[in-house]
Amino acid sequence: MASQSLYRLVRLAQRLLPPLIALVVVAFEVALLPYRHVDALLWLRLGFYGLVGPLVTYAVLEWIAQEVLEKVRAERALEEANRRLLAAGRVFREALESENLEEAVHRVALALRETLGYPVALEAEGVRAGEECGGVRVELPGLRGYLEACPPPRNGPSWRCSPTRWGGLCSPWWREAATSSPSLRWTRP
Repeated sequence: MASQSLYRLVRLAQRLLPPLIALVVVAFEVALLPYRHVDALLWLRLGFYGLVGPLVTYAVLEWIAQEVLEKVRAERALEEANRRLLAAGRVFREALESENLEEAVHRVALALRETLGYPVALEAEGVRAGEECGGVRVELPGLRGYLEACPPPRNGPSWRCSPTRWGGLCSPWWREAATSSPSLRWTRP
């Protein structure tokens, strides 16, 4: 990714430029020594420009590096949001292109399985599709039915599923939403 190489380049400049600036200031002042008498003003200038220049350069490059990192984070978040929107659009398109409820449930379950990459079971108004796997089950608000997903086992937080109005995708950060939202009814089959 171009942003990562830019970040590395900024970090390299941050390590090299401050000592280089200090060296140039010292070399310049020392080169001018034969042309003027030595006084305290020389050492004051040498100390000021030899320290302040590199420190300011370091601080500015640190700020630039943080901005580059923030840009990389924003790009990744945008890519993830786009992926989720495309997945949601595909699921909605499958549902809208169906001629009846049975076909819609089967097409949506297939689209969710392909999008998520693991087995799902979907039931709506008595019509079932997909593979029941004994995974995490979330009731569908406003419908008689559920969405059940069986993500692969992971180390870390347990998987929770969001309600369908927020996308219906499973992720580990829904624990708080599950405990605070009365519209979600969590069950284990």
